[in-house]
Amino acid sequence: MTLNEKITAWEPAAVWSDKGDGLYTVPAERFHDLASRLRHEAGFDFLRSLTGVDWGEEGIGAVYHLESTSTGENVVLRTLTPDRTQGVLPSVCDLWKGAEFNEREVFDYFGIRFLNHPDMRRLYLRDDWVGHPLRKDYDESLNPLRMSNEVSRDSTATFELMPDGSFIRKRSLLFEEGEYVINIGPQHPATHGVLRFRVSLEGEIIRKLDVHCGYIHRGIEKMCESLTYPQT
Repeated sequence: MTLNEKITAWEPAAVWSDKGDGLYTVPAERFHDLASRLRHEAGFDFLRSLTGVDWGEEGIGAVYHLESTSTGENVVLRTLTPDRTQGVLPSVCDLWKGAEFNEREVFDYFGIRFLNHPDMRRLYLRDDWVGHPLRKDYDESLNPLRMSNEVSRDSTATFELMPDGSFIRKRSLLFEEGEYVINIGPQHPATHGVLRFRVSLEGEIIRKLDVHCGYIHRGIEKMCESLTYPQT
């Protein structure tokens, strides 16, 4: 069977489009099952990218570029939710570990919550940021320049699906009371941006590492929507 035949057999509700490189649109409630079969049965072991998108009235969602490193084969999937207020999608970080930060980025910029993600916090913006700046309906006036320091939080959220179809939010601690936690940065460790880390140490062994990425992020993606190419 070809890959297209496998996808059609595994998920009849998947809709093919030949736009761009071609992609399948998969219902959100069926997305994780199909992604799991592609990972474990078709050998798509590399999540090349996971990108949030606002499709306006159609909804908000994400596009996934998958690759098999053994065959070089590629496939593109997308899934979305029409709920712009409490939109949720299934997490795939249990299938591809690299999706963990990608999903946090999509949550940060588009407000999509990923079910069963272990650490559903913003990745770049402050915790007190209002709204999600890459959505088409974002109001820039909601976030004036803040001169106060950001307060570090020692807890994170997860979203779990309930049998009735609703989901609940749970909180868990990043660092326990007895852990030895030190702060590193903000500094510029040979990167194109300033990073800050909080680490839990046991002697010289790093047991946990909490990354704060967004210290020089100006929302350039959103700014480019109203600028010409030379201005960008």
